[in-house]
Amino acid sequence: MVSVEVVVVAFNCPTEMLDACVSSALAEQTDSVSVSVCIVDNASSAPVRHCDGNGRIMRNEQNLGFGRAVNQAVRTSTKDYVLMLNPDATLAQGALARALSAHDDTTISVLMLMKGDEVQLDAYTPWFFSLERQVRRRTLAGKLSKPNTEPVEVRKACGGALLASVGLLQQFGPFDERYFLYGEDFDFSLRFRGSGKRIFLQRGSIVHHTAAYSAKSHGELVERARADAAVRLGSYHLPRILSLAQRVELFIVTIFGVLVGGRASKRSIRLCRLKELRRWGLARDCPAFDPRHL
Repeated sequence: MVSVEVVVVAFNCPTEMLDACVSSALAEQTDSVSVSVCIVDNASSAPVRHCDGNGRIMRNEQNLGFGRAVNQAVRTSTKDYVLMLNPDATLAQGALARALSAHDDTTISVLMLMKGDEVQLDAYTPWFFSLERQVRRRTLAGKLSKPNTEPVEVRKACGGALLASVGLLQQFGPFDERYFLYGEDFDFSLRFRGSGKRIFLQRGSIVHHTAAYSAKSHGELVERARADAAVRLGSYHLPRILSLAQRVELFIVTIFGVLVGGRASKRSIRLCRLKELRRWGLARDCPAFDPRHL
């Protein structure tokens, strides 16, 4: 029998949302696939109470971020596979079995995140600059327009629905803990694919995702962590001149968004990105983002 541990990182998640996520995972157990759940509770104000009696809970005394929390679970997992799953996501019936049947243990598989009827293209699209993002989104959309469910090779694994053998994840890290939230899966993908390995999107394995839940609930934390991740990725993976150009673009995009868009509260949240740009300045590296310093 194949064993899978579903790793869910939780921080102040509504109980009903987390219950739905866990229930959808446990419902994937079959005669040939054993499923358990590991919830890593990142110091929620109301600690996670249970795991439906089939799994474990790891509690942290402070919010360690996504990558460090996942690493805790992977390092201590005794199962064959880990499936990382966002707490605001639920597996469609049979999604795990279909992903496992098409999976190769030398690769990473990502399940297909859907918001309503739309594929979340950004989950599988690596980009440093806005124009690059648009081009790569269109390219991936073209690949997915073909009416079949065959796996499609992608350039980025999404940590919100990532399936891999525990051994492979332990070999590659899996995540650089300098990333607090966002960016860790892109960084991992660059390192993973740089070693000659491949990432596949399992089109037949659907995950229903309540996108932007974290951004709505923890706006400043998310925007600052996202900005830190963007600058950190550029600093670590781009030539120096391009990493500085990326910071300039992020500044321009932020100011443009503040001037033209949305409610005052949303504009205020966008401005939080500038705090991270100021923190980085022209530096090549910077201490990890720490939400306690908000």
